[in-house]
Amino acid sequence: MGIIWAWFAVLLYLALFLTPFPILVTAQPTAVYLTANSSTSWTLNNPAYFYEIFVSPSNSSVPDFGCGFFGCQTCNNIYLFALLSTAHNDKFIVYNPEVVWSANTNKPIRTNTTLKLTSDRGLVLQDADGSIAWSTNIIGKSVVGLKLTDTGNLMLLDEHNATIWQSFDHPTNTMHVGQKLVPGQNLTSEGGSFSLSLTSQGLFAYINSNPVQRYYSFPITNTYKISYVQFQNQILAFFGVDSLSPDKPYRELEIELASPLVQCKYMRFEPDGHLRVYDGDWMQVDDVLTNSIGDDCGYPTICSNYSICSNGQCSCPPPINGTSYFRQINDMLPNNGCDLVTPLSCEASKNHILLKLENISYLEFKKDPLSYINPGLQDTNLTTCEQACLKDCSCKATIYYPGYRVCFLQYHLFSLKGVGDEYGYPEVHIKVQNVPPQQNKHWLEIILGCSLASFFVLFLSIGIMVFLFWKKENVDKAEEYYLDHVPGMPTRYSYDDLQAMTKNFSKELGRGGFGTVFEGTITDGTKVAVKRLDGFNQITKSFLAEVETIGSLHHFNLVRLIGFCAEKFHRLLVYEYMCNGSLDRWVFHRNHEMLLDWKHRKKIILERQGD
Repeated sequence: MGIIWAWFAVLLYLALFLTPFPILVTAQPTAVYLTANSSTSWTLNNPAYFYEIFVSPSNSSVPDFGCGFFGCQTCNNIYLFALLSTAHNDKFIVYNPEVVWSANTNKPIRTNTTLKLTSDRGLVLQDADGSIAWSTNIIGKSVVGLKLTDTGNLMLLDEHNATIWQSFDHPTNTMHVGQKLVPGQNLTSEGGSFSLSLTSQGLFAYINSNPVQRYYSFPITNTYKISYVQFQNQILAFFGVDSLSPDKPYRELEIELASPLVQCKYMRFEPDGHLRVYDGDWMQVDDVLTNSIGDDCGYPTICSNYSICSNGQCSCPPPINGTSYFRQINDMLPNNGCDLVTPLSCEASKNHILLKLENISYLEFKKDPLSYINPGLQDTNLTTCEQACLKDCSCKATIYYPGYRVCFLQYHLFSLKGVGDEYGYPEVHIKVQNVPPQQNKHWLEIILGCSLASFFVLFLSIGIMVFLFWKKENVDKAEEYYLDHVPGMPTRYSYDDLQAMTKNFSKELGRGGFGTVFEGTITDGTKVAVKRLDGFNQITKSFLAEVETIGSLHHFNLVRLIGFCAEKFHRLLVYEYMCNGSLDRWVFHRNHEMLLDWKHRKKIILERQGD
């Protein structure tokens, strides 16, 4: 959970403070030296991208550094009190600012915040609600003035112009040329995921997991003690003291940073764990830790949890003995890491096993001082190391160095590194949840039961369909019997007979809402009109009763029904042929001379009513 919040903080910082376009300054900066008194304060009343309070001295018209409130253009007016490397024009437009130090990284402020310069407490950043967001917390000394140097160092001075407090003593993620780190001081990446720490034993880089894990070491093996490390132009110089001259540090070791032709100005510890060096225009000139680590695969988060980095590519550990224990979290984004197919369960810890990964390395623990190792796991063998991890449910993996006989228990496993079969690399064993045989049998029983149930449903469905088909056949036979035994029915024709009578329904006489009428000729030469009905696919008693009723009616004003066809899904009616066409032809004809007059229409209506 801590790592997730750390990466969220990284994204928030990038959104807040890496602005690639000009920033408008809403207040003209004051002098480079300010006097502390009760009225020395600045309030952020109006939203601004960079509310600059004062700037550093410069040999040119463009100062190198500015100090003030720096905010986000799209983040609801969230601000830091910060130092920025700046470039101004005559209208006080700041171009491409970079935050080089911030006071309240972990507690951003909003508008109506006030910064006060007081003699008793120094700088005090008071939020709009009255709470103290940050202060220099000067106790027992009197502050006279505030100064921003041309090297980017913010200083509080006393009456003798001596330094009481300075930002160089409280580094965040960036160092300037000339700045020092003393043992106990750290550089912390934006978001807090990584730390670069100087101790009396050397310079070390950690990922801030619980517990922390080291991924870079520059140990000092000589007898002298480190006094400080200083960022100089092309080198990172280590100064130490010995017992003979404890007050006179001398340069003992150095790390070369860049070509002598390059002017280095900034060193920044980045959110990905890299320590990069930049020139005055923020162009990268070196990547300090990578020169020792070898490549990006040596960084803990390059491929995320359980994933193996090899030649810059991320992949999950391969199947072991035909069983896949790991899977990609996102197949489209392999650098998002891997996950266990079966999550570890403390309730089933008896089924935990350790799998050995061949040709795999992890972080360089062998350079850690022995104080970082569990005393019970020094000078031990692999079996004892594995048993210690299996007994601890929180343990995720073991890193064992046979040559050193030391064991490291891992409670959070980051990116692994693929290596060749060289001597000196550790043996890496990862804990997985083994599925016991009885559980496999249980799953086999479930699969077999589901299969049998599926076959039963299939056979049941087939049986129902056969039954419905059989029932329909019996119904059709019963209806056929009914057709042949109802008295008074008109002549019944087969469908083949009507096809022959109408010459395969070739001559259409008309089309209506219930079907189409065709001309036909029965065997004695009499013309008939055959109406093929649509939508009557089933023989029903209501249809047959209708046929029986119409067939029994005989009137000179009604067309006589001669016969019908009810065969399978065919429904046809056979009427006597009317050579003059249907009634609608004479009522709705387009030619008015062909229309029936009202005298004949009245006659037809009266005769129909008299029936």
